[in-house]
Amino acid sequence: MAERVVSPGVFTNEVDQSFLPGAVAQIGAAIVGPTVKGPALIPTKISSFSDYVATFGSYTSDSYVPFTVQEYLRNGNSITVTRLLYEDGYALANGALAIIAKSGSVQVVTHVLHPTQPISYVNSSTNVFEDSVLEDAGSGSFAIKLSGSYQVATGDDATAIGFSGAFLAAEGVAISASIVSTSNRYVNTVFGTGPKSTDYPVYVQYSNKGAASLFNNLGNVTLELVKFSNYEFLTDYANISGKAATPWITSQKLDLL
Repeated sequence: MAERVVSPGVFTNEVDQSFLPGAVAQIGAAIVGPTVKGPALIPTKISSFSDYVATFGSYTSDSYVPFTVQEYLRNGNSITVTRLLYEDGYALANGALAIIAKSGSVQVVTHVLHPTQPISYVNSSTNVFEDSVLEDAGSGSFAIKLSGSYQVATGDDATAIGFSGAFLAAEGVAISASIVSTSNRYVNTVFGTGPKSTDYPVYVQYSNKGAASLFNNLGNVTLELVKFSNYEFLTDYANISGKAATPWITSQKLDLL
């Protein structure tokens, strides 16, 4: 640039600042893990929790990511999230249970019960709950007896963990519940909705809280148990985000009703 003499021993030199390199962008903390939706394997800058929800979805008990993001953003300006997909899926024989409510021409899946053990340890060739039965108690109430092989893989072998002593109810013991959401024995209340529950060998993966209201008279409703003979869940769990009954059940290729 041009140099100019101002006075003896004093010079000025013009510096062109139009091409100064940009500063390093602030990305905040970086978190990697599964989310309900969003771009996979792409680092994405998030500046607010509402921004996170719009991009990656809200809370899910299957992932620590939304909770971590929310807590960090309480004191930080931004965080970079990279979504991971599960490496593989799984298939179970008689590994999930559907509760069906019927009255006249109205039939509806009220709940789907899924094993609480980590899926990566469940032997897919095992009949998990093949001996389970449900006894209708009338007016939307029932007693369910959970029974079957229920094994987890240990190395190359499958070792039965058993029911006795591991859960609140031993194998084959009746557990009372109700499909009525206002009942203190509501299915969601009894079994919980998180896969990390240790009270029972199942948790509620799907529920239709308004199922009881679909019937004019609960006294005429009968409840049945349907076992998912070929339960295939071979893609990321984002496929059940929102847990909509019809598309989710259709994706399982199950003729429950």
